[in-house]
Amino acid sequence: MPWEFSLGMEAATQKFHRAFTYFPLGPVWPGGRDLISNIILYVPLGFLLTTRIRFDRFTSPNEAVTYTIFAGAALSLLVESIQLFEPTRDSGIHDFLTNVAGTAAGAFAARSFGRRYWILARRAIRRSIAALPYLGMAVAVAVYWMADQLFPYWPTLKLKLMNANFQNSSLTVSDGLTKHSTSYWLWLRAMPAAILVLLLAGAIGKRSFRWRLAILSCVVFATVVETAKILLPADAMNVAQIAVVTFGAIGAALVGGILFKRLTPQSRFLLGGLACAGYCLARGWCESVYIGPADWQTRLPQGAAWLPLYHYADASPSDLLNFFQTIALGAALTLCWAGARRPARLVTLRALLLTLRWGLLVEAGQLLLANRYATTTDLLCYLLGGLVGAFMAQGHFFHRLLGPTRDLKQKTAPAFDEIFSTQET
Repeated sequence: MPWEFSLGMEAATQKFHRAFTYFPLGPVWPGGRDLISNIILYVPLGFLLTTRIRFDRFTSPNEAVTYTIFAGAALSLLVESIQLFEPTRDSGIHDFLTNVAGTAAGAFAARSFGRRYWILARRAIRRSIAALPYLGMAVAVAVYWMADQLFPYWPTLKLKLMNANFQNSSLTVSDGLTKHSTSYWLWLRAMPAAILVLLLAGAIGKRSFRWRLAILSCVVFATVVETAKILLPADAMNVAQIAVVTFGAIGAALVGGILFKRLTPQSRFLLGGLACAGYCLARGWCESVYIGPADWQTRLPQGAAWLPLYHYADASPSDLLNFFQTIALGAALTLCWAGARRPARLVTLRALLLTLRWGLLVEAGQLLLANRYATTTDLLCYLLGGLVGAFMAQGHFFHRLLGPTRDLKQKTAPAFDEIFSTQET
C-alpha cells in the first residue's frame, strides 16, 4: 500500500531490469535489515503450509516441502510483479530469493517437527482454555493493550536516539497527566487495566493472594510496555500511564472482591459488556471537540468513499491497527452479550444486528465531532467482529465459560454457577 498502479509498461520494464542489479546478482546492497525482514516474513508461511500439507496422509514429507517452496515462490513472484507498477515500491531479485529462503526455512522446520508440535500445541491450548477460559481472554486483552501502545514496533539500538527519548519522557505523574484528557485516562487506560485484573483473578482461581498477584502482574506488564517505548523512534515514556494503570488495577480488585460475590454470572457478563461499550465510545469519541449537528451532512462520506476499505488505499500502520482493533472489540461485545443473554437460536444473526447497531451509534457520534470521520469500513469491522464473537460463543471451548443456553442445557458443558464457583470464592 498505497495501491496506485499508475506506472505504464515502459516504466515497469525499466524497474524489471533494475531488479537484477541487486545482490546477489548485482552490486547494489539492499541492506541487512531488508534481507532479514524478508526472510522472517515468509517463515510462518512455510511452516504453517507444510504442517497443513503433512496432515494429508497421501503426501510425503519431501512432497510437502516441495509444494510449499513452490507456493512461497509463486506468492513472492506475484507480489514483486505487482510492485513493478507501483511508483512508491521497488522490486528486486533479493526480495524474491530471501522470500523463498524464508519459506524453505519454515518448510524444513515443519518437516522435522511441525506436525508433532502442532498436535501437542493444539491439545495444550484446548486443555488450558477449557480449564482456564479467563486466561485466554486475559492474554487477548494484554496483546490488544500492547499493540495499542507499541504498534508498529520497530525498535532502535542507537544510544543517542534512546537518550533523546528518555529526555523527552514525562517522569512525574503530574506532568504526564497533562498530556491527555480525564476521559482518556479513565476509559482508555484505567478501564483496560481493570478488565485485565478481573480476568487474571478469575484465571488464578480460588487463592487468597489472587487479587494481589493480579494487580502485581498488571502493573509489571504496564511498566514493561511503557519502558519499551524508549526503544521506539520518536516515542517517550509517561510515568502517568503506570500510575493510572495501578489505580485502575486496585479499583478493580476492590470492586471485584466486594461486588462480584453478589452478582449472578449473567450480571458479570453484562458489566463486562458495558465496560467494552464504554471503551468503544471513548476510543471513537475521546479527545475530540463537539461541533454540533449543524454541518453533519458535509461530514458524510462522498462518492466512492462509501465503499468499504476505500480509505485504506493509503492506509498507515495505525489504520491497520485500528482495523483489527475494531474487529476485536466487536467480538468482545458479542461474547459479553452471549454470556449475559445466552441465546439458543439465531446467534449469528443477532450478533450481526447487535454489532451493526453499535457501529452505527459510534459512527453517527463521529459526525458531530471535530477530527473524526465516519466510515463504512468501521461498520464492516464491527460486523466481522460480530461474526468472530458468534463463532467463539458457539464453540466447544467457550461452553465452559458461557455455560448452557436456555434450550440446550443437556448438550452443553458445565453451567455458569459451577464454573464460577470453582474459580471464585
